[in-house]
Amino acid sequence: METRELGISILFLAVLASGCIGPGGNQQTQKENGRALTITGPEVQPSSGSIYPDSTVRVSIGVKNTGEMNGTLMAGEDGEEILTNYCTDIFKMQDYDGRSSKTEANKDSYFLKPGWEAEFDWELKQYGDVPLMGQTCNLQFQAPFNYSVSAYREIQIKKGIESGGDPALSSKTSKGPLSIQIETIGSSSDQGAPVFIEGDNIEMLTRLSKRSTEESPYRGLVSVTTPEFSSSEGLNIQMDTCNIPERLIMDRGDSQVIRCDISYGGSIDSPSVREELSVEADYQYTKDAGSIPVEVKYSGNN
Repeated sequence: METRELGISILFLAVLASGCIGPGGNQQTQKENGRALTITGPEVQPSSGSIYPDSTVRVSIGVKNTGEMNGTLMAGEDGEEILTNYCTDIFKMQDYDGRSSKTEANKDSYFLKPGWEAEFDWELKQYGDVPLMGQTCNLQFQAPFNYSVSAYREIQIKKGIESGGDPALSSKTSKGPLSIQIETIGSSSDQGAPVFIEGDNIEMLTRLSKRSTEESPYRGLVSVTTPEFSSSEGLNIQMDTCNIPERLIMDRGDSQVIRCDISYGGSIDSPSVREELSVEADYQYTKDAGSIPVEVKYSGNN
């Protein structure tokens, strides 16, 4: 089966407010109204954003998990996954400090439950000659969060058209920036999918979508590792029909559908049986946390 990309618009309440910081020293705050991440800053000291040769600048940023599930904030060595560029031809990192709600230690990653936060500080020292027109470095920031999510759907397989009655079948869609939804098609039952008659050709459709609306999208990239499919004992997901990409990269509103053939591995002795399909995936949601310009002025003493 081929893998298709479908555009999906899923209403997801998220409000993002943003500001800026520059020579005037105004703080930038990016919020998603209780969804995913809240970023405070980045901030720079001195607040003017201007220094002279051989001086230092202090930079700070805070990241809070304001979503609905646990996640791991990837900081990297000396916070290199958060502060992704500080112009190494202009600045040397003189000091670094990272901490979270549960640890004061510098770590490569921080596990954050909802409501927990992490804060980062850097001290950067200018070195080398400064040209007459001065030099400017745009410090770049991001917040990469790792999540593990799952989704499932129950289906009913009836021995015949008149068997089984009306089922109360449940399903779950994953939370967070990535939506995983499981649907089924191929039913010959009057009730339609997810109710099937023994012998139906069942197909499983797994939609992986970057949650977004035009007004308030999750702003950032979602990178999904290979999803893992599983089912209850009576079902067989024919993995050779799935054609699963090794990695999926999704931006605003992107979606991917993976289709798989399903077979039922036995005869039905009772009026009906209930089975379950599930999908798990690890993914990284990377939120752009903005940039700050820092100017090094020419002093005449170079």
